[in-house]
Amino acid sequence: MRTFTVHWNDLKRCLPLGNDLAGQAMRRDLFERIDGPDGKGILQQAKVIRAIYRSLPTITGIPDTRPFLTRGFHTTVGAIAPVARIGTDNLDRNQFRSFMTYIWYYVKVWELLLQNDAQVKGHVTLPEFEAALASLQKWGFKEAALWDRDPTAAFDRLSGGNSVLPVEEFIDRCLNSALPDLCQDGEENEREMAISKLSKTFPHLLDQNPTKKFGGLTFIGSALPLPPPGQKRPPPQPVSEALIKPHTFNRWATQYTVDYENPSRLPSPVPSAPGSRPQSRGELSKAQSTPALRRAESISAGKQTLTGLDREAIRKKLEAHVEMNNTSHLRKLLKVAGGMAVEKQICSPTKHRRPTFAANPMMAMAAAY
Repeated sequence: MRTFTVHWNDLKRCLPLGNDLAGQAMRRDLFERIDGPDGKGILQQAKVIRAIYRSLPTITGIPDTRPFLTRGFHTTVGAIAPVARIGTDNLDRNQFRSFMTYIWYYVKVWELLLQNDAQVKGHVTLPEFEAALASLQKWGFKEAALWDRDPTAAFDRLSGGNSVLPVEEFIDRCLNSALPDLCQDGEENEREMAISKLSKTFPHLLDQNPTKKFGGLTFIGSALPLPPPGQKRPPPQPVSEALIKPHTFNRWATQYTVDYENPSRLPSPVPSAPGSRPQSRGELSKAQSTPALRRAESISAGKQTLTGLDREAIRKKLEAHVEMNNTSHLRKLLKVAGGMAVEKQICSPTKHRRPTFAANPMMAMAAAY
């Protein structure tokens, strides 16, 4: 009794492989739907596998198709040459068609092996390999004719000298050598459409000898500027010397680098003598100390001192201007002037209150005298 594997009509709708106009239109619509609204002409691995995985019908014996889809993606990239330098994690239109061909024949070989009673579950042995050679030749596997001459030696090469081979690896190794022949029909047309699409989106990828320099800049592994669709690459624009000579870059003018800039990078108002070295950060910090708080601007820096003043002079200084930065500074001034006034309040013996300052500092000074 034949074992059911998959609904082939459903699988055919998911994988449009025809070379007629209807098949090409369906394949183009599928490619553009996966490519997205941007229309870059290149499909990434994750997007292709996700789209095919969601559209495939149920296959008997394969509960999760993502492992064999990932294996088929890498096999297709290695067996089918791309039309441009797009990397090993992308597919062009021709490779996309070859990837769908891989999936179609993978399921066909899977169904073929599923009909036989496997001696080792999930593995292929020499008798099963010999029984599958006739069908492989009928489907277009050209190397199957060579394998049929000496099945034992061919199976040893495929299995690496082992007596059994996992089914997934067996199908993948068979398709790895047969995929270029299976995709030969209609390949030229697909490659032309892939080149036409990439010439509009990534024309620099089609250059056999890509330009290394453009507008005074050197491009290593990066793309040159792309022109708008239907136009040629714009003429080179004047480039700043800072881009041509990277060592002349200025540091970023952020607040952090402004506050903590190395003194050697700061512009000096007085030109230094020839041969003199710039001051280091430690030497500069010793030479001048930055005040923690800004003083009042109404009094000059020369008058902002209490050294050498008697109590009367301090009183006059306070009457003229009370320079008060914080509470600690006020405490020092009041201590030098004769103490601070404390409001007399009746406090309970069990509850003590902290002394408070008078509302007016001049009243505190008057109370001290």
